[in-house]
Amino acid sequence: MKLFNTSLRILFFILSLFFLARCSNPDTNFVIHGFIENGAEKYIKLSRLTTKNEITVDSISISENNKFGLKGSTDLPTFFTLTLDNKKIIYLAVAPKDEIEIKSNATNFETEYIIKGSFDSQLIRDMVISQQKTTSQMQELAELYKDSIDQPDIENIIKRRNKKREELIAEQREKTLQLIRNNPQSIASLMALYQYLDPNTPILDPKTDFDIFELVDSNLTQLYPESEAVQTLNKWVVKNRIKGQSIGINEQAPEIALPNPQGEILKLSDLKGKYVLLQFWASWNKESLDENKYLQNAYAAYKNQPFEILQVSLDKDSASWHQAIIDEKLDWPNVSDLQFWNSVAARMYHIKQLPLNFLINPQGVVIETDLRGIEIERKLKEIFN
Repeated sequence: MKLFNTSLRILFFILSLFFLARCSNPDTNFVIHGFIENGAEKYIKLSRLTTKNEITVDSISISENNKFGLKGSTDLPTFFTLTLDNKKIIYLAVAPKDEIEIKSNATNFETEYIIKGSFDSQLIRDMVISQQKTTSQMQELAELYKDSIDQPDIENIIKRRNKKREELIAEQREKTLQLIRNNPQSIASLMALYQYLDPNTPILDPKTDFDIFELVDSNLTQLYPESEAVQTLNKWVVKNRIKGQSIGINEQAPEIALPNPQGEILKLSDLKGKYVLLQFWASWNKESLDENKYLQNAYAAYKNQPFEILQVSLDKDSASWHQAIIDEKLDWPNVSDLQFWNSVAARMYHIKQLPLNFLINPQGVVIETDLRGIEIERKLKEIFN
């Protein structure tokens, strides 16, 4: 676990992980219990990770029947470590009211454990074990090179080794991207941003993978706007945002061609000649649903003008999307490829938060972005009156 511990420290140093609970309430509000095969009488401790060190929260000697129980308190999702005999470490993400169960063995404590009761901790487990596997395979490749240094075909061996190494890195990168894209609101995704396969090989590059850092930032900012860690990440993202990465005012709106609920392909370009309020939303996003009443007011007032609303849903479940259209009384065109954050339209428009809209003029040029609430109707009144 030394390599993962190093990369995790880098994460803490860069982001100053202030998700860690302030623990204003001394009462216990989470418990961790489990079974460690052949762990009788071994020492196990629970520690909260801080930006500088680890603070022991609870500790115990495992009972003769290999069982243990630990407890603590936190008021925010927080990173903890579970350490066996001060050597082997399991990383956890603990939230208030969690009741976490862990099963493992004393020999392979940190690599062969099962965890229940914490979805974020399960994500961390999958991430760590996958990273360990990839790191081990890369180390085997390095050993192969060392053992073959005197072989006459060493150049071909090096080429094959480098190709395999690149394949391993690419595979681990794809797993990491999938974890983050599927769980952008989990603090496990924050940890995933800063995985390293070795001290010189980060899985994600803050420059080339800037959109992924933005994705995590936008989601966690909505959940934990007062968290100093989220604010730190957000400041970094804002400071390093690449010019032209998002669609801005006076830019041509990229084409969208996606199916509506009936399976018919609708194009944004079909609406040229009208002002179009292009909004990205999802049935699972409360803020999106809250905005729908303002869209309804605007549509009622200006649907007889050269004006249209086009909503692009980032849903992944067809039934939920269709039902939301009915329940929300969305009487304007709605399209989706049901690919969640991987939606082709969302990628073209660099969507990292919901809802987000673009007001497009009859020539297909963006003239306003991120209009909210009554601002929508005010802008349309300015245009049509």
